[in-house]
Amino acid sequence: MSYKIIIKIIIDMYINAIKINVDKSELTFKNICIYNVVPPMRINSCIPPMPVNTEYPILGTDLDRLKFAKYFNKKLKEACVKSNFIFFDIYDKYSDSDGFLIRELSDGRIHIKDSRYIKEFIEKNLL
Repeated sequence: MSYKIIIKIIIDMYINAIKINVDKSELTFKNICIYNVVPPMRINSCIPPMPVNTEYPILGTDLDRLKFAKYFNKKLKEACVKSNFIFFDIYDKYSDSDGFLIRELSDGRIHIKDSRYIKEFIEKNLL
């Protein structure tokens, strides 16, 4: 099965689960937001550097993980538009010119540590 089919299945199931939970909830939601997939970290930038394909969370080459993340975000954004959800997209704020996670803004692995652009998005789009 191709990565595109797998990503489609994941997104369809996720959007459907959100819709089911919103419909069953007795709450009124002002906005439904879905956060982008975080840019992948270059393997050699991790603390300590991680070998490829030997342990979670980094599986695959840098270029494969970049391709998957960008495609996932493209399709996730399309699904958000279709479902009238806000796509919480700050990928470009946390990625370098090649699309990889900026190490100084990360925890040295796969997570964002510096939340300044997350706060900026919230203040600009949700408050």
